[in-house]
Amino acid sequence: MYTKFVQVIINNNSKSTDSLYTYGVPNKFLDDIMVGKRVKITFSKTKNTMDALVVGIISKTDVPIDKIKPILDIIDEVVIVKPELIKLATWIRERYICKHSDVIRLMVPSQIKYEHDKENKIKNEKIIYLIDKLKPIDNYNLKNASKQIKAIEYLKTVDSIPLKDFTSNTDINSSTINTLIKKSIIGVEEKLYLDDDTKDYNLSINTLNKEQKKSYDEIIDSEDIAYLLHGITGSGKTEVYINLINYYKKLGKQSIMLVPEISLTNQIVDRFEKSFGKRIAVFHSKLTAKQRYIQWYKVLNNEVDVIIGARSALFAPIKNLGIIIVDEEHEESYKSSTSPKYDAVETAIKRAYIAKCKIVLGSATPSLKTYNMVNNGHIKLLEMKNRANHANLPDIKIIDMKQEIENGNDTIISRELYRSIKRTLKSNEQVILFVNRRGYSNFISCKKCGYVVK
Repeated sequence: MYTKFVQVIINNNSKSTDSLYTYGVPNKFLDDIMVGKRVKITFSKTKNTMDALVVGIISKTDVPIDKIKPILDIIDEVVIVKPELIKLATWIRERYICKHSDVIRLMVPSQIKYEHDKENKIKNEKIIYLIDKLKPIDNYNLKNASKQIKAIEYLKTVDSIPLKDFTSNTDINSSTINTLIKKSIIGVEEKLYLDDDTKDYNLSINTLNKEQKKSYDEIIDSEDIAYLLHGITGSGKTEVYINLINYYKKLGKQSIMLVPEISLTNQIVDRFEKSFGKRIAVFHSKLTAKQRYIQWYKVLNNEVDVIIGARSALFAPIKNLGIIIVDEEHEESYKSSTSPKYDAVETAIKRAYIAKCKIVLGSATPSLKTYNMVNNGHIKLLEMKNRANHANLPDIKIIDMKQEIENGNDTIISRELYRSIKRTLKSNEQVILFVNRRGYSNFISCKKCGYVVK
């Protein structure tokens, strides 16, 4: 009856359905079925259709043929989850003990979910334009339609305009525009998103100094996959990242730049836009579902060279991955606190090995876990010990508060700090006091010997 079968992960969060299911492929779908596409199916005894992701195609199965249902349709025209991501999903499920559906949810945006015979519709942006701009207004025969005449006069001054911008800039509502569309006076086209052509990009890549170039060359020329770039604050790690990304861009490859959520600011994005223009996708938790889908869609269609973001950027549907960079790899925010509870740094390393691409972990204060991997030979250490452009390091003093107490100072501020604050305020400058304390657990200690009462 069937010459091919597919193994699928169904779009259902129930633990009882957390398994691979086998479906038959009717002859009419044989040419189009591929791993990484979604298919429509019915599950169990229900007649409602739902979507399932194809993760395997086989020619034989041990499942009795009378128990096998056919797939009803192929939802996607192109592969939306690459085979390397399916391998990664399997690894995440086994490594972090979670459900298939939890992992696939990281890779497939909610905006294209299909279940219960309903497909989520993504609202496109409508762009309107005047079909014949040279035609005189008198020839339209709209004597008693002042709003329609006003709309035509406005559209004569522009090539095209988003409908929402038109209605906000004028006192003309969308019903007037719809009437003109029906009369074939105004044309309309729909786009998923509007191109941002307003920015003037003067692209530039900074030249690396000797120390930066040494790390860059080692990453490019070495056969190793994983690297720890241990560079002091201000050593110019970001410039090394940008040059690495630019190298792989020239090879036609895309790059992932992971940053902690707290570091994902407009400043970071602006810096990368100066080097790569608008061919950047940004993923973070503040995006709406549609915005997240648009970024995902741009990556899928190879419209970007760089994917910048927090943990979720790691699962972007990249076709040809060149390098993964994890900035501030020591940050705890790389560990997910919701299901699936995965470590993004560890997962990034695994994706690099699956994709056979380079991965660079950058930090001024690497985690002990990463340093242990360096000592065990799993990661290659690269160091940058000097500040870029020969900038001076700040003068750091460590004050022994036990010595302060012995000298009669029983406050929480040392004499040295007090004098520095006083001197700074006298100069009309500001002071930041950073209290490195997390949590709410207090303790009592002896001021003389430092003994902590338990």
